Amino acid sequence: MSSDINFDLICGHLTPVIVPIQIVLGIVTNIFNVFVLSRQTLLQRSPWTHYFLAIAVTFILVLLIEPELQFMDKYHLFSPYSTLADCKLLPYLLTLVAFYISMLLMFATCDRYCNSSVLIGFRRCSSVIIARRAILILTILLPIIVSSTLYINDDCGGV
Repeated sequence: MSSDINFDLICGHLTPVIVPIQIVLGIVTNIFNVFVLSRQTLLQRSPWTHYFLAIAVTFILVLLIEPELQFMDKYHLFSPYSTLADCKLLPYLLTLVAFYISMLLMFATCDRYCNSSVLIGFRRCSSVIIARRAILILTILLPIIVSSTLYINDDCGGV
């Protein structure tokens, strides 16, 4: 039975190599997205660029924090869930970011639909001012809406 492949062992050896490469590539591509989407002509004319710019910045923040925490926890370098506050705060932040990105994608989709509509009333809903207001309102209201996760999440592993 020596021909059996132990996938856990292979993954254990490949993870320290692959994860940092994924993090670096993710950060580089999102920084490139920020440079492309933050051109003045795009920002002045296209509301959808505001949504995707907010998504790119959010992804950079996520890639700087979340994979490193999992990586350090897996190899026992640092335990991010060692206190009750961390146990509640980290899942809250991960839920908040995932919901925020999903909502921004939904707004960008609605904006593209309104912009390509044959009805003039729908086309008026696609504007830079509306996009900026939607992002601002979403940034303010979403942490309040998702705050119930702080009370609901009680799986702290005995902390």
